[in-house]
Amino acid sequence: MSIKRKTLVKSFNPRTKNKTQIYKSAFNDVPSGTIYHDPLASKTREPVNLKKDWFEADREVFKKWNDMVRKGYDLKFIENEIKKNLGSGDWKMPIYIVPDVFVVNPERTPAADLIARQTTDSIENFVTPRVDHSDAVEAELEPASGEGDYNSDDTLSDKWDEDQFDVVGYGFKGRVTDKMILGSRTLRSAEGEVEDYMMRSMRIYEEKQILLGDDNDTDGFDGFLDLGNEYGDLQGDFDDVDVIDEIRDLAMEVDFQGGTPENIAIFADYETYNELRKEHQEYMRYTVDLDEFGLGGFDTLEFDGHPVFKTHGLDKFESAGENDPVAFAVNMDAVSMTMLQDVTVVPLAKRGPSEVTAIEAYGTLIDESDGDHIQYLTKGV
Repeated sequence: MSIKRKTLVKSFNPRTKNKTQIYKSAFNDVPSGTIYHDPLASKTREPVNLKKDWFEADREVFKKWNDMVRKGYDLKFIENEIKKNLGSGDWKMPIYIVPDVFVVNPERTPAADLIARQTTDSIENFVTPRVDHSDAVEAELEPASGEGDYNSDDTLSDKWDEDQFDVVGYGFKGRVTDKMILGSRTLRSAEGEVEDYMMRSMRIYEEKQILLGDDNDTDGFDGFLDLGNEYGDLQGDFDDVDVIDEIRDLAMEVDFQGGTPENIAIFADYETYNELRKEHQEYMRYTVDLDEFGLGGFDTLEFDGHPVFKTHGLDKFESAGENDPVAFAVNMDAVSMTMLQDVTVVPLAKRGPSEVTAIEAYGTLIDESDGDHIQYLTKGV
């Protein structure tokens, strides 16, 4: 394929754009704070997939897009035609809801695919995690006693913190030659192949950014590694460490810090995952049901009631550097991807014998626990 891919760039700054326009073009009249994707039901009682409903509502629009692509119209022209028909100057191609390019590969990018996603119409997002409890509770109160009978008091505002999470724009652009477009006209469209390729690239980026934050991209949003706490390390190689005990203690720390046990998930590199599976006396399968998403489901390792996901976002234990993270335990109820705009295609002006297309998203990872519900292990000496 004659695709020229540029590295992910940060030229998309939502502060210089109309955030209301960005939000409306992405989510229409959906209220801010709506959870639209939650396969694990970590924030909802049942798995949520509003993207399927949104696609069905706009099916005719996508059909028109595809028909015009097959007839060879320029992508920018198609976008403008659809805007005219809709009577809107804001419309963009939201491929994150299109089943043909809807990428869910949780055995490779589980953090990006399974984390809850919710809408936001704000660039700056604030949460107030509770950081302490009161030690002013006392006995010896008389029934119906007055305020003067209390011997101690507490300043409740000191028990909460305030964290700010700013939306970050991320994306890249790609070029498809006319030769590729013409050569694929009788098969699946070249544009469809490119959209699928670009969507996968975005998912891989999100996976690494969610897990590693600044260690992946200093211009991106903070990840688990930035927000969480280092609980300990795995020393030497697997011959010298009991991986079962280490992972159990890691998850128990999240539980101790107030994480909801049934919502704790573990993300590990492939070698640590495999070692845990081999040491696990009873290999129990944790089934992730994705029928609601039209994708069936998959099985992964269950450990002490927690799903364990292997991820391509972490280097294999053997090749990881000293102090690199190798496993995270996360209360999934405390984290989410908060999106001003999910993955969207933006056709650019045609340049010579090629189509130029950008793909972009605006979002950030939010942690409502002040980091206590994200614990991780690193590779020791």
